[in-house]
Amino acid sequence: DKIKNFIQEIRTDIHPNHNRMVWSPQNRIAFTAFEGYSDGLYLFDMNDNYVERLTDANDLSSLSFSPDGRKILFGKEAENYTMAVYDIETRKQIVFPGDRANHLYDACWTSDGNIVGFLPAYETDEKELSIFQPPLFHFAVLFDSEFNQQKILCRVPEVEDIANNTKEDLIAIVGRNEEVVYGDDTVYLLNVQAAELEVLFGGTREFNYRFPSWSSEGQKIAYVAASYKDSKDAEITVPANLEVFDIKNKIRRRVVNSDINYGGILKPLWQPKQ
Repeated sequence: DKIKNFIQEIRTDIHPNHNRMVWSPQNRIAFTAFEGYSDGLYLFDMNDNYVERLTDANDLSSLSFSPDGRKILFGKEAENYTMAVYDIETRKQIVFPGDRANHLYDACWTSDGNIVGFLPAYETDEKELSIFQPPLFHFAVLFDSEFNQQKILCRVPEVEDIANNTKEDLIAIVGRNEEVVYGDDTVYLLNVQAAELEVLFGGTREFNYRFPSWSSEGQKIAYVAASYKDSKDAEITVPANLEVFDIKNKIRRRVVNSDINYGGILKPLWQPKQ
């Protein structure tokens, strides 16, 4: 009854493309919701049917649990597009100490509970920087769970989207070519342990890619592809297709031809193997 009443009283603000609802190994659900006049980060514990509001914030996105389920990593888009970590046990929130010129565009967990974040590099200083100005490229940086920098892994073209395979410490990255403002996407594979970046496919000015998603066994990546020729002038009005890339065999296959507009496609989800 408590959960039923809670759901009736608030308006949830869940967006599949930005991972605003995630499960933990301890049978908990973290999600963002709008209650009253403010957004918030909530935790629903299915073991005792208890819901609590963890923190107030606006425009939260990219929620993910640490491998041990004790911490939540999330984006704070309204605050310099940076990232934060909430410790469920200590009730402590740590925000990456950045500004407009030095913020984490995106981040994800590693298998040992560290964080890989992507720091932008600009050609202008902070005073001249526009919030709409894209970076020249990103640095993939390894942090501990409190955002203390461990080491720089490698340089990465401007990051558009990521998906991490925590078991293998592999990150699929959709990157934008540095020489064009829009289009010419390339999909990369970052090996965190080896600090190596590998080009998987793209860079031919044929397709734009979004919403990468790892299969449960970590051997394939599903993603959404839209024709660069059709989408360079109006990204959200062109048809998009669902494709799968086999990491081991380097085979790319289209599995669904879609008439759904690019902007209406949701992040693909894999069914775990039985």
